[in-house]
Amino acid sequence: WQGVMRRAAFEAGLIRDEASSRLELVLEPEAACIACEAENPALQQGDTFMVLDCGGGTVDITMHCVVEKSPHLQLDEIRSPSGGPWGSTFIDAEFERFVEKLIGAECFRRFKPSSPWVEVMRAWEAVKLSFNPGELLSGDKIKAINMSGVMEVVEGSTLKQLADQYNATHGTSLGVRGKSVLLLPTDMIQAFFQPVIAKCLHHVKELLKANDVRFIFLVGGFAESKMLEHRVKNEFERDGRRVIVPLRPGLAVVRGAVLLGLGAS
Repeated sequence: WQGVMRRAAFEAGLIRDEASSRLELVLEPEAACIACEAENPALQQGDTFMVLDCGGGTVDITMHCVVEKSPHLQLDEIRSPSGGPWGSTFIDAEFERFVEKLIGAECFRRFKPSSPWVEVMRAWEAVKLSFNPGELLSGDKIKAINMSGVMEVVEGSTLKQLADQYNATHGTSLGVRGKSVLLLPTDMIQAFFQPVIAKCLHHVKELLKANDVRFIFLVGGFAESKMLEHRVKNEFERDGRRVIVPLRPGLAVVRGAVLLGLGAS
């Protein structure tokens, strides 16, 4: 693959010859590993690890062994890459289905192409990334989303009426503050996450049965989610295995590539 990439870079005019030392290429899992190791040195020669790269559309999983630590980190792949469609956008889809049921299919069809829908999804994104199961213990059991834009396309019903109807039908406990702020209870938010995370965790379990590892590096944009971090650590951080999440997991691949270019690896 490096030869293909070098040829493309040469033909694009990025380098003067295909063998130029000005271009260094690195696979995303290797870059993520470099970033995690630079921030939290843990790997030793002979250690095995998994890179769990959780993005918007997919979760990509690779498993490696450290062949050499010094003077440069050298890795061997111990299993073919795998993964699946378990990214954060599938949790967004669960939230979208909820809104559609709340306001009705026809209203949702009219509302989704509008700019206020972008604002609703931006508010949901903040809820999704910050939601932490530990809030169950702290007493912060609801999250608020401003639905004023949604209500512009709903005729004949208040948000309170829609929430009451939804609760009666689905046995939930939606709340409303004022005329346009919807209060999502913790158990509902967890339900949005559950089908997506469950598939990812099941796949990782099967991989670890065949090839156990000492470390799991959790990176990617979806790894910014406190819920995902909690579930992965709760499931796999045992028997000496550690789950390592860098400070900004969404930038781990880019940061690792930069560190490689600077010679820090």
